[in-house]
Amino acid sequence: MPSLQHPRVALILVNYNSGLYLEDLFDSLEKVDFPRDSCDIFFVDNASSDGSVECVKKRGCSFPFPLSIIENSSNQGFAGGNNRGIEKALKTYKYDYVALLNVDTIVDPLWLKELVELANGDSSIGVAQSMILFHNKPDLINTSGNILHYLGFGWSGEYCKKLPTVNYKSQIRDIGYASGAAVLYRLSALQKVGFLEERFFMYHEDLELSWRLRLAGYRVVCSQKSIVYHKYQFSRNQKKWLWVERNRLLTFFTMYRLRTIFVFMPVFIATELGILLYSLAAGWFIQKLQSYLEVLTSVSWIRRKRKEIKSIRRVSDRAILSSMAGRFNFGEIQNPLIQGAGFLLEAYFKIVKHLAPKSL
Repeated sequence: MPSLQHPRVALILVNYNSGLYLEDLFDSLEKVDFPRDSCDIFFVDNASSDGSVECVKKRGCSFPFPLSIIENSSNQGFAGGNNRGIEKALKTYKYDYVALLNVDTIVDPLWLKELVELANGDSSIGVAQSMILFHNKPDLINTSGNILHYLGFGWSGEYCKKLPTVNYKSQIRDIGYASGAAVLYRLSALQKVGFLEERFFMYHEDLELSWRLRLAGYRVVCSQKSIVYHKYQFSRNQKKWLWVERNRLLTFFTMYRLRTIFVFMPVFIATELGILLYSLAAGWFIQKLQSYLEVLTSVSWIRRKRKEIKSIRRVSDRAILSSMAGRFNFGEIQNPLIQGAGFLLEAYFKIVKHLAPKSL
């Protein structure tokens, strides 16, 4: 029988041809310090062709947590895959939380317990991210909570920084947005604001969902007692830039009130011109143009999305801006022109952010 007093967690694992990571992940999950009758795993496969599903089926009968396998007929991306898992979980049992975990991770035994205890102690927390470290360099941070820029950019917080040696694990911090690589969502909050945005397919879904939760009045935090090790590789696939830029622009035009968009429009246009020049030099100019085309053909969707956002909004744009960054600064992209532009972006932000509406 399930533990009556312990919160129930649905753990969603989305897989796409990632069989080489699964053995290490499952080995670490077997050591997790969490009641075995209070967590169910939903393994969602996005039409893999590497035989990973067969491997999971063989291991499933001996796995310490109840395991359900969902086989999608096509690749539904990060957003669609996780949403299929959440939907299946809702039909299976009444859960308190949904945890998302990348399959290319290894978890500390207390990983889940720390997240649940943190969220359970504060009902205003809508999402809690783990402290994510590099698997091959466990003294370096992959992300301690992602940074949200006011123009919709997002990147890993404290990327490649060394772990502090004193009292760092005892700290809990509000963050820009929670990385979907290792995160716990309050299910009641998701049912209020909606699940991951499937139109995005991949990239920025976690950013967009955290922003929605913030607008609905929930806290977005990182628990630095919850440790996850990530076999991270920065993707330089050219098609990535189509998804990243399209989704960033869609987020920008759906989340802000019209007055805020107008306030940021001069620097937005200048930044877009700079990105066009950078994409031309970096080889993804066509993908950047495609992102504009996809935004233009999404006008009706943007209108519908803005109405949805308005219905859940409990926090003003001005309040949200207080948690955003003004300067662009991600360690994987080292370009003097970009770094220089960051100073101008920050200066503009400091001057005009107070013009954003403080009403709902």
